[in-house]
Amino acid sequence: MWRLKPNMCKRIALREATAAEFSAVALQSYKQKMKSLRSSAISAGKRNEEFVRSLRATQKQVHETSFRLKNDQSTSNALLEQEKTRYHRKIEQIYPAWQEQLQRLRVQVLRELEDKKRAVERRRYLAKKVRMLAAHWTGLKFDFVLCERLTLLLSIWM
Repeated sequence: MWRLKPNMCKRIALREATAAEFSAVALQSYKQKMKSLRSSAISAGKRNEEFVRSLRATQKQVHETSFRLKNDQSTSNALLEQEKTRYHRKIEQIYPAWQEQLQRLRVQVLRELEDKKRAVERRRYLAKKVRMLAAHWTGLKFDFVLCERLTLLLSIWM
């Protein structure tokens, strides 16, 4: 078996003592932290309870006030209700006419678009006819200037 020198035994003993001291200090530090966390949790709980209490008191006060105002049919509330009903009746009278006007505008826009579409289709048809005529007259040689002039003449003629 190995025999340790006395110097080594002292070193080992010192290391063990130092480790024990560090463990004791760490344990004490953890206990202190735990104590402070508990106290902060208790104070936070008290703050939360106070906040909830004040919130409920405010909610109760608002509820009582709104209930009192709702049940209080003063002249201003009655006049306000009359104006609301009059306003709604006016809207109900105006709304159908407004919808009809919107419908007429939409129909007018659609007609204009259809007219534009017909004009484009007519120009395309005339251009096609002019190309065919130009190809026939010029012996399959295509002339853009001639096509434009013929298209213009045909659009005036038709």
